[in-house]
Amino acid sequence: MAENQSSHRIELEKHAIKEELRQSKNGQIFGFILAIIGMIIAFFLAYLGHEIVAGIFGTTTIVGLVTVFVIVKKRQYKEV
Repeated sequence: MAENQSSHRIELEKHAIKEELRQSKNGQIFGFILAIIGMIIAFFLAYLGHEIVAGIFGTTTIVGLVTVFVIVKKRQYKEV
């Protein structure tokens, strides 16, 4: 009975780790896509002559993404 419980727990931990890695990978992919879309919009706005709005949009996109990654790294270091 103890062996069954131990093997079950190991399987649950493997599944949890795989799921966490999958979520992390998906988050990075979606973050990259959002960054590219944000920069395309900023470049398009600059092309149309709205340099100030383009600068604000591009800056907030980059600052927001950097902030998210810094917060995630800080949480990872605290957990270890």
